[in-house]
Amino acid sequence: MSKDVKMEVRLAPDLPEIIGDRGYIYQAVMNLCLNAVESMPDGGVLTITTSILFPDASSFQSHPFLERGSSVAVTVSDIGIGIEDETRKLIFEPFFTTKARQPGKGLGLSMVAGIAERHGGSIEVESEPGRGSVFTILLPIGEEPKPVPIVQPVAEPGIGTILIVDDDEDFRSTLGRWLEGHGFRVLTAAGGEGALKFLKDNKEKISLVLLDMIMEGMGGADVFRKLKDINPNLLVIICSGGPLDDICRRMIDEGARDFIQKPFKYETLEDKIREFISQ
Repeated sequence: MSKDVKMEVRLAPDLPEIIGDRGYIYQAVMNLCLNAVESMPDGGVLTITTSILFPDASSFQSHPFLERGSSVAVTVSDIGIGIEDETRKLIFEPFFTTKARQPGKGLGLSMVAGIAERHGGSIEVESEPGRGSVFTILLPIGEEPKPVPIVQPVAEPGIGTILIVDDDEDFRSTLGRWLEGHGFRVLTAAGGEGALKFLKDNKEKISLVLLDMIMEGMGGADVFRKLKDINPNLLVIICSGGPLDDICRRMIDEGARDFIQKPFKYETLEDKIREFISQ
């Protein structure tokens, strides 16, 4: 933590137990803390608070994953730059970032939201530009142990090696970590040259390539054709922030297996990968 940021911790006494995975909850809170520190470049106060909350009807309506009953609330607040209204509406979307191709340090807010939801909880945010931000993770109080889906791998390790080719480090890191948690081995390349080297060195080991279309240097279409020259049978899914256009359709005609548009749900991509690898 920056020496210019002070941390205050206010923990409620005698909190009831929750049922969850200690490691994932720690990662979620740590991610919020890292974001809070980054929002205070000139220093400030980071506050972590725990309490018991009783969500009202509107909370259950806006957060369908939130289980009924009282919840333990973990709140991370800062006095930083705050968040604009339009940005606040998007921050929990997969792969949304305001860091403009700068490397991220945490899981990403969509992953934090996913952790909360898989524990039967939710995440809420209050923020105004220039007045800081308050993020609150709600975790339902558990009376009896029950399995938490996020810690249960859906497949045994070793089902395939995925090469992610994208010049956005946040995208590579976030997606790569999620795929590894679901049984895949992951390699990443920041552009075409790195992807070609990986394929030459691991021709028989790479099961599928997720290939971004818009990258600095060699574009996705050129990378695709060079990859297919090395391994004509290579499985490739095209990935782009734009719609399926004529260039992507031509790549599919030339042997790309599918197209997926950013932002997408992790589960949607996983279903596509498993469908093609199992064939």
